Amino acid sequence: MSLGRAPRALTVARVQAIEITLDWRWAPVLCLGTWLLAQNVLPARFPTWELGTTWLTAIAAVVASEIALLLHELGHAVVARRNGMRVTRIVFHGFHAVTHVDPGTPPARETLIALAGPCVNLALSFVAVGMRVTLATSGALDAFLLMLALGNAAAAVLSLLPLGASDGARALSGLRRRGLLEAQVPGQRQDQNDEDQKA
Repeated sequence: MSLGRAPRALTVARVQAIEITLDWRWAPVLCLGTWLLAQNVLPARFPTWELGTTWLTAIAAVVASEIALLLHELGHAVVARRNGMRVTRIVFHGFHAVTHVDPGTPPARETLIALAGPCVNLALSFVAVGMRVTLATSGALDAFLLMLALGNAAAAVLSLLPLGASDGARALSGLRRRGLLEAQVPGQRQDQNDEDQKA
């Protein structure tokens, strides 16, 4: 989540009046990620695969990661809107995206909004694992579902680390702010009672 407007971003869609925009870095980052996956990672792990299978799996994995990222950010947006916040846009920067919410989020709501995204990733990871077990997949499909499961699990864990402007840092900040406010209110009430008694 963020509070400003990202420069050099092209709006490509709108979901419930929320702009979905692509930063200029989006296409180069995805192309590079697909190329590395198809030329280095997958051939090293599955050397017997045909070239077409390797590239199709790499493209599918990258597209799936972007869909998961969109669902992650929409998780933030839905919870924010349900708590009365105004969400303006989601900006994609490649394998990273930012949901822009108007400033002034109450502490309790900030925590809920921040945790919504990682929860979506965990749900997607469980779905991928469930599909692998249920379908008893093999070959390229199994590799795709495994990447989907591990990728979403890793995204959830990494986003929950309390570093920088991560979801974990925002959730922790909301909890701290809420604790400070709750500590201040009884103190203010006590001061008011003392003043009333003196009067």
